[in-house]
Amino acid sequence: MVLSNVQMVLMKCFVIMYLLQQPLQNLLIPVVDLVFFSCDGSRCHPLGRLCDGHIDCYDGTDESNCTDSTDRIYQVIHMVVDEHKKNSTSLTLRWWIQTPASVKLEFLPSISEVPKLNKPAKWINSTKWITDKDYTYTNLLPFTKYNLTVFVRLNGSEKVFPPVLFLTATTSEDLPSPPWNLSVTQKNGTQVHLKWQVPRKP
Repeated sequence: MVLSNVQMVLMKCFVIMYLLQQPLQNLLIPVVDLVFFSCDGSRCHPLGRLCDGHIDCYDGTDESNCTDSTDRIYQVIHMVVDEHKKNSTSLTLRWWIQTPASVKLEFLPSISEVPKLNKPAKWINSTKWITDKDYTYTNLLPFTKYNLTVFVRLNGSEKVFPPVLFLTATTSEDLPSPPWNLSVTQKNGTQVHLKWQVPRKP
């Protein structure tokens, strides 16, 4: 079977959506099913760019037949980790999203330690829904990679819009723990021999 260009694009969008949602399936939050839309026969766009007042498709179909702003899908498309606030146990995520003045949004930051040895990612909601556009994840492990993302919903609504991306960031290094199993052996009147095990926490 030979797929058309449109079918190929839809399949590409579906694969991207599948790969994105796999790490988030443990969140147990009801989210809308779709994450991307396709246009121009070759590109996938986040649903957050549909009816956002900016033409992303060459043919303008992403801004046609738009109705009330409450029908829009809102997604965080732009976010960054604040490198100035990063330390060994915390990461600060900032994001921005264009919305009409009449629309009030709430955000749910989530975090997952990057899994090792092909273990599944375990995402954790870091806080209750907030209205700020920045959040500091705390009580993290030093020098550890984390995936960060943000869910969106309309203020007071139960309908949750899924993330379209996540960022990977690493906490700073920390001071090592003291060496352990230290022993001292007197060699002679001017020399001693020290022996220890490497720190458990690098």
